[in-house]
Amino acid sequence: MSDLIALAERCEQATGPDADLDEDIFKAVDPEGHRGAALRRYHSGHREPINQPAYTASLDAAMTLVPETDDGGFRLTFDKPLARKCWAEVWMHENAEPGDGFYRATAATIPLALCAAALRAQASQGTGGLDG
Repeated sequence: MSDLIALAERCEQATGPDADLDEDIFKAVDPEGHRGAALRRYHSGHREPINQPAYTASLDAAMTLVPETDDGGFRLTFDKPLARKCWAEVWMHENAEPGDGFYRATAATIPLALCAAALRAQASQGTGGLDG
């Protein structure tokens, strides 16, 4: 799951929305969806970009990266402090500890921070995608 950690680190280093990073995240978390979109584009003869979510620009899209817990829930915390860095936390269960159900990330924007924290949570679950 080092690819998810590497993507989380790229999110933390990004300075704003990044379509290339969005595509790399899409490839990592939904490889079948990405392949299907690429094949549809190839067979239709069109050269338009693959329509992946704008994870790094949209809080709604970034939230789709947060894996659900066994009981179907999770807790998010995010904020933009005065120090020009945003942070996001993903809590997978009550009383979570750092690295064991609690993932925090800082980045230039809240969507980037949430992407990084969610990708770290996915990596800890040992999956490359959202289907568990």
